Amino acid sequence: TAEPTAGSPYVRVLSDGLNLRAEPSTTAQVLKVLAVEQQLVFIEEGIGWYHVRDADGTEGWVAAGGRYTELVEP
Repeated sequence: TAEPTAGSPYVRVLSDGLNLRAEPSTTAQVLKVLAVEQQLVFIEEGIGWYHVRDADGTEGWVAAGGRYTELVEP
């Protein structure tokens, strides 16, 4: 399933309109625009980016930390 599994870290969107990108770059293609409080499956951490998967199964990258996202460790 694409929902975050219990006991696994997940990424919470803190900023409405956050871009889910194809690559960890601000110039990469935008796959989706995310809503605040959306929960994403955490796959891995890059430099300044999180590799995530949304509830629809779309994989991409979001800006890590700051006012954009929060990595939640259960």
